[in-house]
Amino acid sequence: GLVARSWAVAEGGAPRIGRMVSAGSPWRGSVQVLELLQNGWGLGNFLLGGIENFRRAVISFPSIFELMPSYDGCCVAPDAFDATSVGAWTRLHWVGIGANTLPDLAAGVDRQGRLLDILSRPMPAGIEEALVIGLDQRTPQQFGIVAGEGEARLEVVASWDGDGTVIRDSARLPQRVVYP
Repeated sequence: GLVARSWAVAEGGAPRIGRMVSAGSPWRGSVQVLELLQNGWGLGNFLLGGIENFRRAVISFPSIFELMPSYDGCCVAPDAFDATSVGAWTRLHWVGIGANTLPDLAAGVDRQGRLLDILSRPMPAGIEEALVIGLDQRTPQQFGIVAGEGEARLEVVASWDGDGTVIRDSARLPQRVVYP
């Protein structure tokens, strides 16, 4: 959904699109991306040589910052974690993520800003758009970070207001047709 919308709105793809249907696109991110960074991804951890290497690989993807939750109510204390701050990441004490392993955070902020701009624009004329949103699946909705000895841990609050990955508030766009 994110790629298709970007292609249609900002990359000249509109003439080749008549209808765009997105299913549970994380327009405003997902708490699950932080859970992935904290816990890894099962076999992915093993294949990359452990959680440290997994985290280093995942944090290097520019898209990880576009997927950071940014919808209203995503954070227990919004000022507790700023994904654009090297200090915020290093205070997590997550093995594999440190000042020397983080990508250019300013570039991540720029990419996220461009994405938010694309999301604020309507689809070009002639493109029918439908947002399909999953419901009634236990979905991570809100997070807080608990620091202590060693690695910080996420405290995640889930609700039944999503599809298991993307909460409804992130999958909606203002003034768009939504099919729950």
